[in-house]
Amino acid sequence: MKTIKLQGIHNPQPAIEARELKPGMTRLYNYGEKGEIVSVVPSKTGKTLTVTVRENGKEYTHRMNAGTLVAVVQQDAEPAPKKSEEIKKAIDDLERENEEAVQRMVYQVPERTAENHDALWKAYWEAVGHENRRRSENLRTELLVQLNREIEVGDGVTMYLYSDSHACTVIARTDKTLTIQRDKATRDPAFKPEWVPGGFSAICTNNDAQKWNCEPDPDGEIIKCRWSEKHGCWQTGSDGSIRIGRGRHEHHDYNF
Repeated sequence: MKTIKLQGIHNPQPAIEARELKPGMTRLYNYGEKGEIVSVVPSKTGKTLTVTVRENGKEYTHRMNAGTLVAVVQQDAEPAPKKSEEIKKAIDDLERENEEAVQRMVYQVPERTAENHDALWKAYWEAVGHENRRRSENLRTELLVQLNREIEVGDGVTMYLYSDSHACTVIARTDKTLTIQRDKATRDPAFKPEWVPGGFSAICTNNDAQKWNCEPDPDGEIIKCRWSEKHGCWQTGSDGSIRIGRGRHEHHDYNF
């Protein structure tokens, strides 16, 4: 199937020529917006089409060339597995393999006694334990980098500013750039800072227990980020020192 590149979406999307559109299909636009095809009326010559699309409860009519490529959502197509899922499976397989080795080399040894228990563990670590630990650490690092790579439009992320952090929403991305927007963050009324004398004036003793309610804010500050191959994450700031992580986490350091 043909594909087309849309703004704000990392991977090329399946596309068909406009003449192949049918009512009920879902059209895909830049930044992941969608619309339902309501009707398709060809011109007398068949070179152009009048297409009506329902978007957010409203209908819009467009005229387009019959050969124009249009991105569509493939309802029946099985999505390709993400690389992060493959890495997770490799981690699970390794953990299962390691547990079988522990059972075989330590706990299920017929000659196992209280006196040779430590020697059996030593033999396990020397044979496979240290190598399995190294492989596990490498896979978990690879997984974290891949999850960062797979951040898409609409995902919640966090901008880490030294001891503070701000919840944001991804509004656009390319292969090397990410555009995020500050969320509206409201401190949970259930959390109340508790202070004791100290420091310059006082110390918040429950600083790490704070909770915030976050939601996308169309008027929030927009921040541009770039991918860092060196650090395996998205970064921003004049020197690239501000890093972006997955998930929304708002935090204000009351002790700074």
